[in-house]
Amino acid sequence: MNCCEVVMSNLHPLLNINKVLCFLNKIPGIKHIVNYDLEHSYKCGLLYYNDLVFQVYRSMDAKESELIVANLHTRTMRIWRGFGSCILEEIDQDTIIGNCILDLDASGRRWEGSVLFGQPFGFGYLYNDKGNIEYSGFVVGNRPVCHGTWFYSDFEVEMYSGYHFNGEWSGEGCSFDRNGEKDASGFWNMGHLRELEEVALPVVCSCMESIVIADEYGKDMNIRELRFDWMICLHRIVIGDHCFSHVRRFEIHHMAALESLRVGEWSFTFLDKMGMSHMRKDSAFRIIDCPRLAKVEIGDQSFGDYRLFYVSEMPLLQTLIIGWNCFYYTGLFALQSRILNCYLIVDFPMLHNVILGGNAFHQVQEIVFESIY
Repeated sequence: MNCCEVVMSNLHPLLNINKVLCFLNKIPGIKHIVNYDLEHSYKCGLLYYNDLVFQVYRSMDAKESELIVANLHTRTMRIWRGFGSCILEEIDQDTIIGNCILDLDASGRRWEGSVLFGQPFGFGYLYNDKGNIEYSGFVVGNRPVCHGTWFYSDFEVEMYSGYHFNGEWSGEGCSFDRNGEKDASGFWNMGHLRELEEVALPVVCSCMESIVIADEYGKDMNIRELRFDWMICLHRIVIGDHCFSHVRRFEIHHMAALESLRVGEWSFTFLDKMGMSHMRKDSAFRIIDCPRLAKVEIGDQSFGDYRLFYVSEMPLLQTLIIGWNCFYYTGLFALQSRILNCYLIVDFPMLHNVILGGNAFHQVQEIVFESIY
């Protein structure tokens, strides 16, 4: 099998979008431009590797997900969708018809290419009412997806060629002026050449290397989960004071580049009208498989009402600082090695300092510091 066949044979799309992103991000050399809305858990963007393009989407209410995979070499496309539980299931393509000419409206616009359920689907060519080619590439219904080329409407000169998300130029691509001369090229994000410093919260981008969140951000937002595991370029996370009061799950998984995490005071702690915190049974703090993470620092009163604290697979961790009243209701504090298989052992050989503030893990029933060696 070639490399594309290997990737597809190991892709398990009967999972949710987060797990698909984590799987794809482990592919060496994969390129990506995925945007994430922290407030609404909305995700959208592209990942691409050799001839494969993966377009991912999760709606703001997390009730709808979509994965589109286009093969630029074979000009074939597959699509998975999930509703409610966000479990992805492949759309049946048994009735797809190739090499069709489909009239789109009375003005003369037409599609030449594959058709599924009476709609454009897959690779083909879109013509305007004057008979000029408007777009060539992949589509789903009336949506251009994954990769393609746009042309100026009055004459067939390329306007843009490259990757895109639902018609918004994203990833590597080139734009051209009306004379066919190259106008701009590079890495695009939703129609603009990428300028990461201009990405504004609540939206963050998978290409960012550092995230700094100001004090009181997300304090009154109804955010239930905060994850960064798909941001494989991220080196540093800094979260200020009094942030994300309503978040119940803080998850950092499989982040190969992450080196430091700092959370300020009174973040991720919910206070009632009397100014009291109470244990939230569904709350969890997890950091798993971050091979370069060297320092974790959590300020006073943060994660005060969390029930679960789980840290594993961080071989370069040197310093763990947890402030006063953090994880007050947590029952177990454990730094444990893990045997992943018979030959791979994940320990904490670099750990020098563990500093716990007063009343941190106040209701803990068990403290475990365990090394395999």
